[in-house]
Amino acid sequence: PYTTLFRSLYETRWDNWGPRAGLAYRLRNDFVVRSGFGVTYTPTNTGYFGGPYYFGAQNFALRTTAPEALLFGPTPQGAVVVPFNRSTVLNPIIGANPNAPQYYGAGDNEPRFDREGMRNGKILQWNFFVEKRLGRDWKAEVGYSGARGYHLQLGRFNMNGDQDLPDSLLNQWRSQYIASNGTNPATVQVANPFQPASGPLIPFNGVFANRTVPLRNIVLQYPLQPNNLVGAPLGFYTYNALMAQLQKSFSSGLMLNVHYTWSRTIELWGSEAQNNNYAENAGLQTFNVNRRDLSNSYFISPNDIPHRLVGTFVWSPQFGAGKKWSTNNRFADALLGGWNFGGVVIAQSGQPQQGFTGPTGSILGLGDRIPGVPIEVPKELQRWYTGASTAERTVTLPSGRQVVVCRYCFLKYSSDAFRGRTVTFPNGNTGADIYWFGTAAHRYGDIRGNGRFNVNMSLQREFSLYEGLKLQFSAEATNFLNNAQFRPQLA
Repeated sequence: PYTTLFRSLYETRWDNWGPRAGLAYRLRNDFVVRSGFGVTYTPTNTGYFGGPYYFGAQNFALRTTAPEALLFGPTPQGAVVVPFNRSTVLNPIIGANPNAPQYYGAGDNEPRFDREGMRNGKILQWNFFVEKRLGRDWKAEVGYSGARGYHLQLGRFNMNGDQDLPDSLLNQWRSQYIASNGTNPATVQVANPFQPASGPLIPFNGVFANRTVPLRNIVLQYPLQPNNLVGAPLGFYTYNALMAQLQKSFSSGLMLNVHYTWSRTIELWGSEAQNNNYAENAGLQTFNVNRRDLSNSYFISPNDIPHRLVGTFVWSPQFGAGKKWSTNNRFADALLGGWNFGGVVIAQSGQPQQGFTGPTGSILGLGDRIPGVPIEVPKELQRWYTGASTAERTVTLPSGRQVVVCRYCFLKYSSDAFRGRTVTFPNGNTGADIYWFGTAAHRYGDIRGNGRFNVNMSLQREFSLYEGLKLQFSAEATNFLNNAQFRPQLA
């Protein structure tokens, strides 16, 4: 329908422009225009996952460590009464016993909530292609394909974070940290408001089991869930691609298809399946995003492959009886004829790698990228390091910093292009700065793993033994050239 619609509009337009009627006729015979638009809604859970968190929430548990303690405290006065798949907000227990507040868990027992409302994701897709026949057997196609996703899953999004605290408080803590020669006031112990001032402690789990707690824990937005995680439908992505294809129909014993894609994918997306390599229990590393402005965390996708070329072919040599090249010898024609050769060639760019992260003191956990500093080490240092001793693998970078390269690793990138921030204390010492926002991205297009070049080959022949009985010979070679793929490392 789209082809018919676009061809109709296109031809009518040109036909109405009288001087171009002849061109319109040739276009009608040589060109096909295709286009389409679609909307897909992605469910918050596909049914693959086995627990309620993957629907966006997890059961809300209240308890203490004492095995005889009641689930909702010694005198329960309220509880969550809606199932997890119907709750879209954090449900406090109205009128609950103040001596038995929400569960203070750790590890796998941490409750997780849906703070944002689990809306289904939406993906818009569109494309426009022009196809032209070249001669009798060849066909060329070129076009554009794009996609845009909204409300995509951010898995294990931390419920609390320093970014949620007001700037006035963060600036105050930073000033006090500098003035005190490196003592962070957020870590100073203060009275625990959820424990009695004297007498036996309520046997809660986690940080609130103590008489005192760090100041930071009682000023967070949800202090009773200091480390709890949420599933949030806040992600989005954009994909744009220029595609070209050349095809040869199966004639004269050869069929050929070559497809090239030039694309770019940027995203803020962290679904469970994507980052777990589709294994539910593999564990997901929570990436730090700018919670105040998610658009600042719109970074290049780990699946971004800017250049990808795929070629496939099937060749049936024209040997044998009745073919173009016949030896007129029954035995020779039977031996040489009927063979099929096939192959797939893949050549593509490497995937982006994560930039520098570490204990920088940045709220985002990301440092700054230094303008003008090369991300690659000098060419003379780019080699394999296989020495057994540490000395053989110790490298001095242009900055003067020495690093030890892992054994059997190829050194290419350097973290000298990234840095944290420091402050000078009144006593003259230098320490890491705190409560600042790093400018580095999670991934960079100029930090990539090795590209991929792979060739698969096949050889096939079918022999007729008797009427209705055939024998097929097949030989296949995956990664025919035995090309290895390596994992990059930042020095």
